[in-house]
Amino acid sequence: MRAGELVDARVRRFAAWIVLAASLLSAAVGRADTRSDELVVRLSPDGPVFSLAEAIATVERQYQGQPHVRILVEPGLYQDNTAILELSSPSIRSYTIVAENGAAVFDGSGTVLRTRDFTWLALRGQHGQATNVTIKGLTIRNYRQAILLYGSKHNYERWNGFNTISSNKFERIGLFIDLPIKSYSAIMLINSRNNLISDNTFTDVKNYNYCRGMHSIYLRTYSSWNMIRDNVFNIGCGDPIKFRDSSNYNLVIGNRFESQAGPGLVVDSYCVSKEGACRTVECPSFGNVVENSIVDSAGDGEIVPHLTRTVGPSSLSHCPTPDAVRLQDVGSTAGAPASQAGP
Repeated sequence: MRAGELVDARVRRFAAWIVLAASLLSAAVGRADTRSDELVVRLSPDGPVFSLAEAIATVERQYQGQPHVRILVEPGLYQDNTAILELSSPSIRSYTIVAENGAAVFDGSGTVLRTRDFTWLALRGQHGQATNVTIKGLTIRNYRQAILLYGSKHNYERWNGFNTISSNKFERIGLFIDLPIKSYSAIMLINSRNNLISDNTFTDVKNYNYCRGMHSIYLRTYSSWNMIRDNVFNIGCGDPIKFRDSSNYNLVIGNRFESQAGPGLVVDSYCVSKEGACRTVECPSFGNVVENSIVDSAGDGEIVPHLTRTVGPSSLSHCPTPDAVRLQDVGSTAGAPASQAGP
């Protein structure tokens, strides 16, 4: 078989491992109901805890060394919530934000014009250790950005990871009016590793301006060994999934792409400029695999002609020598899953 038809063995080993790790974490979270080593905070439209930021602050006030933390989000509408989560205790083994018994909707309509604090949840973790945050079963809509997993852009060792984002609905994420500001993603990972993003739906992820630069999931700067599995991407512009700057050995498997109007569906690109316009020195990513995707129509009713594409040279003198194919597709259906190099 040709190299482009082979899935790197390390990716397959990682895939099996992360599925096992995620299932063990889910089991541990499920058992926490009967344990005394869990701190539970309830978030309700009726109070006394009304917002996600207040729930996180309540955890910080009440925390007494429990290894498991859970924020239970009761059904209802939560408006203009934004929050920053910084895990200060290494003894926390899992931190879960989960919907309880019905539809929990976070609507950020009043946040989109802010120049800061416009992300529903920003997880800041730059200690080079697992953060073990789970976000599950929520509807997040009308935000410029939904979730940011933020490790260090400048230090490879200062990462976060082993987080799970599953069974959520992301709706109308981006910027839908004519303004000079813009969004880049619904979910962004920066130096965040070994995460599972699965069983989510992304609907209407767009920018009014600079739509080409909008992505549903954007992995950048050392965001490696992640799995993006069984998600549905419905109505969007730009490439729904983007890898950037040494974000290696990620697996995109079993996803469905519907009504996407971008130049491709999965792209690897990075900043390369002869004029010195790049803020940092960047490198291409390698070993990323797209497997068993289903592609429906693009925004104009046509099948997107290219599932994967790469931008920029695959070899640079200041970058490590690649040891895997840069970006490859295996077993996807509809359209033409051949890769394309282009701008």
